[in-house]
Amino acid sequence: MPDEKGIYAALAAVNRKLGTIAKTQKNEYQNYMFRGIDDVMNALGPLLDEEEILVVREDMDLQLDRPAGSKKLLATLKTKWTLTAVDGSGLAVVAFGQGEDTQDKAVNKAASASFKYGVCLQLFCVPTADMEDADKGMPEIVDTPTRATEAQKETIRTLVEETGKDLTRLCEYYGGQSLGHLSGVDADDAIAVMRRLASTKKAVDNSVTNSKSGG
Repeated sequence: MPDEKGIYAALAAVNRKLGTIAKTQKNEYQNYMFRGIDDVMNALGPLLDEEEILVVREDMDLQLDRPAGSKKLLATLKTKWTLTAVDGSGLAVVAFGQGEDTQDKAVNKAASASFKYGVCLQLFCVPTADMEDADKGMPEIVDTPTRATEAQKETIRTLVEETGKDLTRLCEYYGGQSLGHLSGVDADDAIAVMRRLASTKKAVDNSVTNSKSGG
């Protein structure tokens, strides 16, 4: 019969073996280094496997919000993570996570944040400088998004002219009244979308021209 041990002994064993998790990734917009979820799992995953700890995710509550005129979806997720040892004993950890995305990844990002901070970093007491201390933010300082650069604005104007799109409606789509209200991130997204439209329009125009020439 295998030597079975309870969840607390198994977690303590993981904690003893878990070394430093280096910050190998950089947030380009706010200029700080951080540990990505892959970095954390690469360090922690093999130890959970070695101590035969099973992790089960159970979502308890999900809130989705898309501000008027914004393309971004914000997901706020409350999740219960249950860690179970081979003897059947377990420990449940409830954590919140938030994720924002313009496509379909908001919920996945929220789950990753919940697991990364609520379980991996806090349960195993992994020191990290990218976690916000509640006492540090008094008074609260609100980060101002970096605005679109003049080069980004000029690129958008050129692409709008090429595609025949309405510049005002484009700005309103990203929650602003003019190009001056666009953030750098939204400007990059708008440029990528407009370039795809321009490429599609060019392909259609060439097809029509070739068709007429062939006729």
